[in-house]
Amino acid sequence: MKKINVLTEKLNSKNPEIILDAILKLRNKGTFQVIAQVVKLLNTTQDEEIKKAILNFLNDLKNKESIPEIVAAIKNPVYKKNLQPLISSCWQSGLDYSNYLAVFTDIVIRENYAAAFEAFTVIENMYGIISKKEIDINIKKLKSAINIKNKEKSYLYVELVKVLSAKQGD
Repeated sequence: MKKINVLTEKLNSKNPEIILDAILKLRNKGTFQVIAQVVKLLNTTQDEEIKKAILNFLNDLKNKESIPEIVAAIKNPVYKKNLQPLISSCWQSGLDYSNYLAVFTDIVIRENYAAAFEAFTVIENMYGIISKKEIDINIKKLKSAINIKNKEKSYLYVELVKVLSAKQGD
């Protein structure tokens, strides 16, 4: 716990070098307890090097206990400007977000194409067991969202229905 407090203090520093050092330590030792603070820092910092370090840290997460923290950040409208890289970190980390299929399906439907494409990729890379009922519910949501006016996103919906249908056979 003391280590986490020290890292938290460093993440709150005004000195970019101290912040980068803390992120490096997190990358090497990893701890999911500070993810909310790291995401908050991503949202507030103007320092591109710190942003890059944070995104690299999030992309390399391997502790499944970090999954609910990342999903909470994705669902939080405060972090909307960083939605795309937060979603991207989900599939880049290789962690299984199968328990959050509905969250990512809703992103595909509601958000801009870039965020939707990242969410599509997260769903495509889900490898956990998803109930047939959960898949059916999300397929219905996608089918009802298909809209001829937005051909680009409608194509994503159709392809995602295929991906989810294939997961039913797994």
